[in-house]
Amino acid sequence: MKRPFCIRALASAIGVCILSFGTVAHANIVTLSDLNSTATFDTQSSAGQFSWLVDGVEQIATQWFWYRLGNNPEQSVDALGQTNISVLDTNFNPGVDKLTVQYADNQLEVTLSLLLAGSSPGSGQADIAEQIAINNLSQTVQTVNFFQYVDFNLNGTPGGDTVTFTNDNDVEQTDGPVTVTETVITPAALRREANLAYNTLNALNAGVATNLSNFTGPLTGPDVTWAFQWEFVLAPGQQVLISKDKHIIVPEPTAGLLLFGLATGAVIFRRRPVLG
Repeated sequence: MKRPFCIRALASAIGVCILSFGTVAHANIVTLSDLNSTATFDTQSSAGQFSWLVDGVEQIATQWFWYRLGNNPEQSVDALGQTNISVLDTNFNPGVDKLTVQYADNQLEVTLSLLLAGSSPGSGQADIAEQIAINNLSQTVQTVNFFQYVDFNLNGTPGGDTVTFTNDNDVEQTDGPVTVTETVITPAALRREANLAYNTLNALNAGVATNLSNFTGPLTGPDVTWAFQWEFVLAPGQQVLISKDKHIIVPEPTAGLLLFGLATGAVIFRRRPVLG
């Protein structure tokens, strides 16, 4: 594999660092990195995003995407065949922070663009912005259902999390003070589902067409998951865009201890007897 290079003159003009990998079109494991966070993807299997480290703690088991044409069974987007992949460093922090990967056959094209934004080390915060372009390559009108499946293991463990869809476009998963949220910016999903691990995933891989249940939680369990489903009727050559954003917050333990200490101190002070 060729060593990556950055076109610095062009980068300084447009504000990004462009990296080229000789065999990047055939790569499948890609790691994005920005400040306190890394995110790792297997772009050629339904494992999808299988790692999201924030300040060294693993927060996710898997996230990936499925599609359905008409009443056919759902398939993982990588079943279309990966046709292009690129990575960018958009801010000159060490490491590449943006992944764009394209899948296509003679019926459909799906392009995923994912941008990781970390924060200062120890802040416990990170963000992934996602944009998905879906294009009808056929000569006929296509009904396309598109699914996003997510299994977070907040705090590095699957148990004890709670997932809730707070409205049609927002979902929240918590494990104590650790919180991850996703907001669908546009368009609103047709359906959504909170479930226990592998139930939704097994349905997506069952070989028959499925629709999400619209159960919105709250759901607490040994390993909770959630999913969105969009439906589009696309004319030949028509494209739609899905835009959404994930944000994770991991409060520093010292902050909690400080608050506890202050509260304890206040109680002790109030109980201290008045001396003559």
